Amino acid sequence: KRIVVNVKEAPTNAHALTAQEYYLGSAFITGTYDKEATKVVLYVDGKAVKNSTLDLATMTYKAAAKSFITNASQKVEMVMSKGTKELKRVTVKVSTNDILTANPYILGEKYVTGTYSNGASKVVLYVDGKAMKNSTLDPAKTIYYVSAKGFITSKTQNVELVMSKGTKELKRVKLVINDTPTKNAY
Repeated sequence: KRIVVNVKEAPTNAHALTAQEYYLGSAFITGTYDKEATKVVLYVDGKAVKNSTLDLATMTYKAAAKSFITNASQKVEMVMSKGTKELKRVTVKVSTNDILTANPYILGEKYVTGTYSNGASKVVLYVDGKAMKNSTLDPAKTIYYVSAKGFITSKTQNVELVMSKGTKELKRVKLVINDTPTKNAY
């Protein structure tokens, strides 16, 4: 005896869920969600950590994230559910918003100066690939200065400033070196 079995394709997960890129240190993750959902939850490294606030009028959500996401290598997801049934899951792109600048340096000046991201723990002067000197940081103004006289002696040297948090390098910039200014002849 034969029976006919109708086979249908499995339904696609057509539920809408988006997550905006998250920058470390920001207060919230935001995005849009599907009208069927009753909640959107922040997951970090596979664990539910925070329910989001849903705005029914705009179909957007906002989840407090700052205290849960501490580095860009964590797995961050937003999970949308209806009751206890998961409807959709999206990965959140986590980025650092690292800022490191170095003001142009004139040969013979005492210091190299610039600005840095507040989350950094140090900015180090590198000359020709070697760490030479740690800088002094001013967290209130997010500026640094590092003694350079005696370390930078030529425009041809490869001089960089390297910003780190603990042992993790965050950003590196090349220093522009200018000749010693000449005095005006009177």
